[in-house]
Amino acid sequence: MPRTKKAPAASLSDQVTSPVITGAVRKVEANADGSWTITPLTGRPVTLTPAAAVQFTAQSSTNAPIETAADDSAGCGCVPAATVEMPAARAAALHQARAICGALASLGIPAARRSAVYDEEARRPVVRVATDHGLYALHIPPMAQPFAVYRDGRRNGSLGARRVPAVSDDHVAALYVAYLRDRGELG
Repeated sequence: MPRTKKAPAASLSDQVTSPVITGAVRKVEANADGSWTITPLTGRPVTLTPAAAVQFTAQSSTNAPIETAADDSAGCGCVPAATVEMPAARAAALHQARAICGALASLGIPAARRSAVYDEEARRPVVRVATDHGLYALHIPPMAQPFAVYRDGRRNGSLGARRVPAVSDDHVAALYVAYLRDRGELG
């Protein structure tokens, strides 16, 4: 494992002149000359030169000191993420939330408006859809329970299906889209 050293915290002047990319990113490519090309979902691609790429990756969003590799010849210098043990039931529900979120794409919900996440407050995976009138969240319930829909944190209704093996993820996604259309949230 390469030796690491602490990178100094970024000063206010570094924050102002450093590149900031916000929003969804379509792809990130490493070029042969050591530069990086970042293609956002909207807008023109941005190319970071090797010096700017090092500065860009050395900063964190909290401006706290971070670990960087002293020898880049062994890899990119990234520290692997810690593995998180997850109960099997929670992992299965999160997998189903991701499958439902993927099925929403085929039903016309753009990627910028949908996400599948584990909601710490609700303590369960949810499929979120951002609309012009609020954020809808489809909660993935325990087995044999109905799918509940929340709007801006409050229960708004439920789908006409329970979480059982016979109900496919595509069917749940179609019911969710129909639910949102019935409320005038989708065109």
